[in-house]
Amino acid sequence: MGHKRSYDWDTKVAAARAVVDSGRAKPDVMRELGIASRSPLDVWCRRYREGGAEALRPRGPRAGRKGPAPPGRRESSGSSARWRGSRPRSPT
Repeated sequence: MGHKRSYDWDTKVAAARAVVDSGRAKPDVMRELGIASRSPLDVWCRRYREGGAEALRPRGPRAGRKGPAPPGRRESSGSSARWRGSRPRSPT
């Protein structure tokens, strides 16, 4: 599987505007701006239509970054998974 590329906000906005507002073809915009896959461009265009350029701003920390998992979320450890945080125990 390939490396997941990230694009800055200006690139996302320029690409979405070119497709949505100017009606340019996605492959042309991808080639011009160096976007490797159509999938992110599809998402950016949808978000741009729904909320404008601000909808393309980063929404918070990425999943998988350092830090503890939220309470009640599973954490994978080797071949078994264990629960973090509080979890109701079954009666014994």
